[in-house]
Amino acid sequence: MRTIVKSSKLLMLILAAAMTVQTHAQEEAKSKKDGDIDSEITNARLRAQSGSKSDYSLSLSLGYNGGTLDDIFGEERPDIYGDPETERSTSFGGSFSGRYRFNKNDSMTVGAGFSVLNPWGHSEGNVDNPYVGYSRIYKIGDFQTSTSASITFGTSESFKNVDLGQVVSVSHNMMKNFEGTNLTIGASFSFGAYFYGNEPETVFPKDQLTELEIGLYPQLEYRFNDTFSFRTVFGYFNYQKSRGEDSNFLRAYEYQSVGVGISVTRDIYVYPNVQFLADDLDSDKTNFAISADINIL
Repeated sequence: MRTIVKSSKLLMLILAAAMTVQTHAQEEAKSKKDGDIDSEITNARLRAQSGSKSDYSLSLSLGYNGGTLDDIFGEERPDIYGDPETERSTSFGGSFSGRYRFNKNDSMTVGAGFSVLNPWGHSEGNVDNPYVGYSRIYKIGDFQTSTSASITFGTSESFKNVDLGQVVSVSHNMMKNFEGTNLTIGASFSFGAYFYGNEPETVFPKDQLTELEIGLYPQLEYRFNDTFSFRTVFGYFNYQKSRGEDSNFLRAYEYQSVGVGISVTRDIYVYPNVQFLADDLDSDKTNFAISADINIL
């Protein structure tokens, strides 16, 4: 319990420090690219994920991937998605990156991931999986839109265990607010390509290792006020292709996430949520998580 309290205090201190720095940066009126993207993008989550409006900034994504609802602070997190590449220990971590903004719409990031496995037990901290990314946030008609692409270089133990060298990811997110209401609906599309060693010697056969994945994720948000919103994502249309020679795209497990979005400031967004399998609502198959997007400067 003492460890939990200390970790909670640490997260509160990080959020408080980020708010202080962000407020100071706004007061100092640091250089911004021409135009204000906030006049086009009003969705709190998309704003925070697009990064600060400054030319140069830091982005921090924090997350706690907890255990089941029966044991949120346990040491193990069930793999409800059936992927050997997925880390199965509970963890606190995320990513940090430096961002350069070319204009109000386009930016580039260079960063790395970090994690503390089993934060409530015998903790092990790592900084790994460096990446380079590009993102664009813009509007297409009535749709608030975000497009991003990145390449991640696998250096973590979970990647090394399956000889996973690089992951190329592309995502496209479109959200539409219904005028006169607090309801926003949309969908995101994702594509991932996994690049392994020539002949990985792992405990997993090739037909259990993901080579390609695509997904379509319908989403719904309802804004209660400027701070709080309800959010749910339907992970029902996900397909994966394994490394097996005769492999075809197979439909992955159908899951859903439900949570509360908290817009602390324009550049700080927190999302506590649970993920569960649509056809198996047992508490031991339901994961708890909390994520935070923080932009500084």
